[in-house]
Amino acid sequence: MSVMGIFNLIRFELAICLGKCALLFSQIFRRGGGTAVSGLVATFIQPNIQQQISKILSREVIFVTGTNGKTGTSSLISQILRSKIDFVLSNSSGSNLARGVVSAYISSLGIGGILKRRRHSLASVFEVDEAVIPSLSSRMNPKIQVFLNLSRDQLDRYGEIDSIASSWVQSFSSDSRILPDALVVNADDPKLFSLIDVGRKNSIRTITFGLDDSSVALDDSFNGQERDYCACGSHIRYELKYLGQSGAWSCSSCDIRRPAPDVLATKVVLESDRSYVEVELADRSEILDLTVHQQGLYSVYNVLAAISAAWAYGIHPADSIDVIESATGVFGRQEEFLFANVKTKIWLAKNPQGLNEVLRTLTETAESPLNLLLVLNDEIQDGRDISWIYDANFEILASRCKFLACSGSRAHNLSLRCLIAGIPVSKSDSNIMSMLNFALDRTLPTETLNIVTTYTGMIEIREELANRIGISPYWK
Repeated sequence: MSVMGIFNLIRFELAICLGKCALLFSQIFRRGGGTAVSGLVATFIQPNIQQQISKILSREVIFVTGTNGKTGTSSLISQILRSKIDFVLSNSSGSNLARGVVSAYISSLGIGGILKRRRHSLASVFEVDEAVIPSLSSRMNPKIQVFLNLSRDQLDRYGEIDSIASSWVQSFSSDSRILPDALVVNADDPKLFSLIDVGRKNSIRTITFGLDDSSVALDDSFNGQERDYCACGSHIRYELKYLGQSGAWSCSSCDIRRPAPDVLATKVVLESDRSYVEVELADRSEILDLTVHQQGLYSVYNVLAAISAAWAYGIHPADSIDVIESATGVFGRQEEFLFANVKTKIWLAKNPQGLNEVLRTLTETAESPLNLLLVLNDEIQDGRDISWIYDANFEILASRCKFLACSGSRAHNLSLRCLIAGIPVSKSDSNIMSMLNFALDRTLPTETLNIVTTYTGMIEIREELANRIGISPYWK
């Protein structure tokens, strides 16, 4: 080994060691669990640490990105892979910037580093922020990349989605990276069609997924969105729209249209605590029946993406069913807590499309009338610009709530939005713990308290509920 190679090795080991110390200090002093700070410290010491980690992981890496559904889909993929593989590394807490990926690696290391000793088989599943994935992909060269959807989210940070879509496509033309073995793409989202096109042009195995069931299409109350446009400049026509801009689409001018999905949900039945799905595989006359123990159509999309990603990895969809049917909500995404005989369910919503789907799910499948606590924060992780709440369809909550309470640093803005929508607000206060107690006190033991919150509110509420019922913090 050259002198430079020895220097880089020592620098890498020092970065891991100090990152591990930062992780432990963060957990001891309860400063977030170390899901980001350990990676931040390690990357400061060794800037090219992602490339070194990628070599250790032997490119057995799956990246999952998109505006919504990253954590749920990544969790499903990880669970499927764990049924076949000795060890699966993931950033399960949802810390999805580059430092979060490094932190996930560091947190998996025991004394001496379990990964450096290498198990018989090893895979990694990382959810990756949509703005970060081009640069991180060029450094880590994942084997499979999963693209879920693309819609407006934190305009103050990301800008318009066309720039994000363009960066995704351009990342595959970089001479400095190794192309993935496979792409998994949502065929129902016209914003992602260019990824399907670039994958096929570069002879990358491309697996698409989507829906074909008119019974779960959006009704007129959700169709008042702005128009979607094709790359040619003409507007997109929809035969059916399922959520956001995803549906059976075609361009009104050119010959571009939704490609036939390889993994297709042909029948979906949404119920109050689960969904029944029939999945048809395009390459053979095979239909799979499965039960998804989560609410909402977006959960069905997550399942289709997970099945497709596992298939790209070499696990047949039929072998994924048992794992999917045993999966439940994870880390603030339809996660349930039982405290004082009251069931509390946390729903993460941080952009218009995500919130619309949560509200749609609550009004269509949850018990009625609703016990609802809405939390809106404006920390960096949430997005400073909260004007997106005016793009969400709060109006469907009218006459659906037993009580509705608002909290978070922007509780006053949230209350105003509800009042504009014609929804009475029972109480509004920026103190989240005070409002959590208020909502719990007004929820009967036979009822469910639904908490819809942005990211930092979810972290605070989840930690409080975990402490009250005596379970471990999320980093354990």
